[in-house]
Amino acid sequence: MRYVVLRLVQGALSLALVVTLTFFAAELLPSDPARLAAGPQARAEEIARVRRALQLDAPVGQRWRRYVRELAAGPAGERAPAAGAEAQRFAGVYFGYSHRYRRPVATLLRERAPRSLLLAGAGLVWEMGLAGALLALAAHRRTRHGATLALGAGAALTSVPLFLLAVVVQYLVGYRLALLPLDGFGATPLETARSLVLPSACLGLYGCTSLARALRGHASEIYRSDAVRAARAKGAGATRVFLVHVLRREALPFATLLALDFGMFLGGALVVETTFRWPGLASLAVNAALEGDGPVLLGAALVLAAATIFVQTAVDVAAPWLDPRLR
Repeated sequence: MRYVVLRLVQGALSLALVVTLTFFAAELLPSDPARLAAGPQARAEEIARVRRALQLDAPVGQRWRRYVRELAAGPAGERAPAAGAEAQRFAGVYFGYSHRYRRPVATLLRERAPRSLLLAGAGLVWEMGLAGALLALAAHRRTRHGATLALGAGAALTSVPLFLLAVVVQYLVGYRLALLPLDGFGATPLETARSLVLPSACLGLYGCTSLARALRGHASEIYRSDAVRAARAKGAGATRVFLVHVLRREALPFATLLALDFGMFLGGALVVETTFRWPGLASLAVNAALEGDGPVLLGAALVLAAATIFVQTAVDVAAPWLDPRLR
């Protein structure tokens, strides 16, 4: 129980650090929120009035305290939940208002976050399936050399820039063979599922080789263990040895590496989102940074960080159940 509480506290501290760093990073953006709120044709007096109304002329420390307070409590002066107040919150958190989009930031996050989670989750499914297949091939003596060649080819594939891999996959499968949509999100669940295949496959292909190579060394030690030798002496086949002995002991490192890749897929999938025009959080955050939209940048960065920290903390908490030796 003490271990669980410690990991939860560490996750909360990491999230607080992310909130602070993203706030001060947004302060460095070369943009004027008051001018953005007043409009491109506003005069200097109107911009000054908006700056005072939004309290942008307050010291940066005071603005940071107000931002942290409003994340949980909502804007200053909000005494009771007004009609439509929930539309201004995402996961119970108030992220402010985007003057560029003329919409609450929570509305944008509510649209984009599920799409990013869907893309990252599908990418992990591809990665798990491909890495598991490579490990299974390496476990069989007859296919071990083929697995070595596959890992070598995968390593060469990983050295290719992700944007180039995405363009090649898009051209071959989406354009030349016309098997799946080139890009977009899809208006129906079936169209969304078909549009999801190519971008998620790119993420899975890009990460599966490094995952399989990292786990193969640990699997080799397990194959040389006394338990595996005893199982083989009792007549257990290669498939049973892999599923019962190897895969079970690989559960913790497998989950740990997947949690790390989840953060990469969630926040680092900008290239894939851009190539396949997938409307996710990563592209929203980058566009907000380029346009100087501080509230949207802060909201997207905070949601991405919170999801990553949550998954990694969940794996750390579940570690004693994944590996009984840690109990």
